[in-house]
Amino acid sequence: MASYKLKRGLAFAGTITVFFCLSFWYYSFSNKIMNLKIPIEDKIKPSEIQKNVDEILSQIERVITKVALLHKDNTTCSEKSKATIVNPKNIYCVGDHLVVQVDMFDYLGNRKTYGGDYLRARIFTKELNAGASGRIEDFHNGTYHVHFTLYWEGKIDLSILLIHPSEAVSVLWNIRNLWYGNIDYSGKFTYQNKQTETKCGFDLNKSEELCEYNDQRDEEYFYCMKPPNYECDMLTETKSWFTGRSKFTELEASLFDKSSLRVEIPKDFESVIVTTCNKMTVLNLYESGWAQKIWGIDLKRNMRVSWKRHGNPFISSSYQSCREDRTIPREIDLIGGHDKTVVVLNVGYHFRPYPVHHFIRRLINIRRALVRLFRRSPETKVILKTENLVATSTTHETNSDFHGLIHYFVFELIFKDLNVGFVNGWDMTAAFDAKDVHPPPEYIQNEIDLFMTYIC
Repeated sequence: MASYKLKRGLAFAGTITVFFCLSFWYYSFSNKIMNLKIPIEDKIKPSEIQKNVDEILSQIERVITKVALLHKDNTTCSEKSKATIVNPKNIYCVGDHLVVQVDMFDYLGNRKTYGGDYLRARIFTKELNAGASGRIEDFHNGTYHVHFTLYWEGKIDLSILLIHPSEAVSVLWNIRNLWYGNIDYSGKFTYQNKQTETKCGFDLNKSEELCEYNDQRDEEYFYCMKPPNYECDMLTETKSWFTGRSKFTELEASLFDKSSLRVEIPKDFESVIVTTCNKMTVLNLYESGWAQKIWGIDLKRNMRVSWKRHGNPFISSSYQSCREDRTIPREIDLIGGHDKTVVVLNVGYHFRPYPVHHFIRRLINIRRALVRLFRRSPETKVILKTENLVATSTTHETNSDFHGLIHYFVFELIFKDLNVGFVNGWDMTAAFDAKDVHPPPEYIQNEIDLFMTYIC
């Protein structure tokens, strides 16, 4: 009996020992497992171009006021706002600086406490056919200063327009970068004597079989649905059109009715009188299918001029050949350059319906291409022109001049330290209150005159 109890005791002790050993082993092993460093695949690092795009986007984000739209009564009302000259004088001299303060109020008569309104200001004398734009300074508290230089003598009138209230600006900015539904594309594929059409664009369903037309160096991209029995390199033509689709809510759309657009802000003065004041002043306003390739040749003067549209996005309701299409950076890379070469670039309007990162990326790539051109040929002259105002557009979601204003801001950020000429079409059409993206001849003449000063 005692022997049996001893065996049971030894068995029990052995069990405890085994259990203790297993427990110690499990505890040690589990700790080792917990301390194991499982390799995690590194996230794809953004490219240099993408980092530049993100940086520009970040700078734009910082200057746009973000506003929650609750009711139209709380939005900026031009009729309730007012403009006043800071330190007014009876007589001004040519070359003087004029400052006008604008205080903004909402429809209920409450003073606005934040900025971000899209204002446009100009001085003009109709009799002289003279005009100049004003520089807007936003204090982000509902008050703005508009700065003018008085370039000529005589009676000068002044106009300050509220193009969009800050609430509408916020809506436009958010929606623009939200989707690609404003424009649809169609591509025509050709094989021997047969043709077929298919959907194209920048944002197609990736689960479908797609043809990718990508520029890996410049990180530009475009897609078409691959038609059955056709190869991707059989794409010959593309066309595009405005869809008429909208992301506006009913409340957001109310901010863009005619009564709210381009409304004059009341001012407590009529005009200012400017004289020469016996000063020697030099008036220099220069401080501040259809899209087919066009050629002009003058054998007598040994001159050749060519015009070519830029690559996608390019909006045309009729089919245009795309086989010779190249983006502006790719076209620049084909230029040898010398002191008799002048390159003129104008890009902007056709990018308005798309998320702004497309425009930023294209301008970054243009800048990189220009740097390469100047390395090959420092004597080559390059002149950049900003887009014109549209002003009378009714499709504000896609064509608003606010989008053009953002483009203007991006232009300055990207090209400000590059040795190029600058034809400020935005400023010149603002000075003359242009209301068409294709302004009349007298406007174009001013732009050409400035362009020629860079060449001669």
